[in-house]
Amino acid sequence: MRLLIIVSCLFISTSSLFSQPFDDDFIILEDPISGMLGRLGGAILDEAIEQQRLQAQQRQEVEEYTQLGIEYINRNEHRQAINVLSDAIVKYSSYGPFYFYRGLAESNMNQNERALRDFDLARQKSPGLAAAYIKSAELNRQINGVNKSIAVLNEGIQRIPNNADLYYNRGRYYATINNHQKAIEDYDKVLKSKSDYPGVFQFRGVSHLFMGNYSYAMINFNMALRHTPNDEQLYWLRGRTYEKQGNLLKACQDFETACKSGVSGACDSRKNCKL
Repeated sequence: MRLLIIVSCLFISTSSLFSQPFDDDFIILEDPISGMLGRLGGAILDEAIEQQRLQAQQRQEVEEYTQLGIEYINRNEHRQAINVLSDAIVKYSSYGPFYFYRGLAESNMNQNERALRDFDLARQKSPGLAAAYIKSAELNRQINGVNKSIAVLNEGIQRIPNNADLYYNRGRYYATINNHQKAIEDYDKVLKSKSDYPGVFQFRGVSHLFMGNYSYAMINFNMALRHTPNDEQLYWLRGRTYEKQGNLLKACQDFETACKSGVSGACDSRKNCKL
């Protein structure tokens, strides 16, 4: 099955979301007199078997709706995806991922207000769906500003406290408003959860650079280069750090490497270099 990859790991396995019945109509209630299941013997057992069968059918249908919606999105047939997922929502209105994927299709069609509403519904219906908070924060930045994005991610972190993606994204937003100390704290939490998280060393290094913590910035850029040695942007950032430390020779070597690769700003950084 082809999966749509957004930000990081956005496809949600429906099996984990069906660990509990998602529709109250299919919950087996306790007998009000005895407080115990099975008081009516075979009748309750037959009903339980029938409910399991219906739940299995629902799981299959939900999986089919989900896969079809993703297929349409992958083929850039976003209107068809919206139609399929809207039909699915009519039948399973409490299933958060349907709103999430419909929001993706809407955002791809620049229907940002609709998409934001669906991402917010997705996180309300499925509070453990980290991707819904991330996409809601992304659109809120455009529509309502960065502080709203941070508020959305705060809610996500409160509900899913060990999710590295939420901390990483909140760190990026903190950095955009120059709250680099908060950004670094979030990047630290990301690395505690996943030591090879893509991009986090680079952005933690940038925040240290802005704060004047040049030694820490250097450590982070070197770590980032170990993971992605062909990322020329990192040479420019490390060069700027060498320059701040007064090591013009090494700074110019990094500027030259970045400049040859066409990194924006790297060639201008060579102005004090004797090449």
